[in-house]
Amino acid sequence: LLRLSGATADPVQARLYAEQGAQSLRNALDTGAEPYTAESARARVRILLDLVDALLQAGGPLDDAQARVDEALALVREQGRRAALLARAGRIAVARYAESGEPAELEVAADRFAQAAQRMSRDAPAHADVLAEWGEALLRLAGLQPGVRAQDVLSRAIRVLRDCRMETPAGSRQVAHRLLLLGRALMLRYRARGDRVDLREAEHLFGLAAAEADDPLLASRCRLDLGQVQL
Repeated sequence: LLRLSGATADPVQARLYAEQGAQSLRNALDTGAEPYTAESARARVRILLDLVDALLQAGGPLDDAQARVDEALALVREQGRRAALLARAGRIAVARYAESGEPAELEVAADRFAQAAQRMSRDAPAHADVLAEWGEALLRLAGLQPGVRAQDVLSRAIRVLRDCRMETPAGSRQVAHRLLLLGRALMLRYRARGDRVDLREAEHLFGLAAAEADDPLLASRCRLDLGQVQL
């Protein structure tokens, strides 16, 4: 059901699948009993990871999702698993920001993504994904911060998104979106500093992103940003 939720293009059906999947995963958790053996604890953590994903796909409840992350973190010490859980904590904070509009939620999200990235091997396929989420959270946060604080956050966002670009394999479906994020970060810095090097690099990145984009809406966004740079 969770996989079906991610595979369907119908948002209403996707949410229904996610809600059904979450209920099934709750039922699975109810069959376990403490104290946990090492094997049963690992199995419970796997179910908790899927449940958090299902809750996020279904749109909440976010407090329940965070409680599941906290429960799993108490059961696991392996750094790869902890990184996966921290990445989900970051997504929960992003979802909370979408509900509340509070910049503090983006700060929490960026911190959780940073912790997740630090606990992952740079060779892990998911590392670039977490860098993209981290960089996007920082980019959004920079747009909400005043003065010097905004520049510090933006500089960090650019560093993270550059690393993400280097780790994203050529031909990946994610390339266009990640080029777009980096270009937007550079444009934000250009507007603050007026450095034409940032302007030229953003133009180059938006052009690459438009050429790489498979999704028509994403391609249109890339071309719109490219036109604004040229203007």
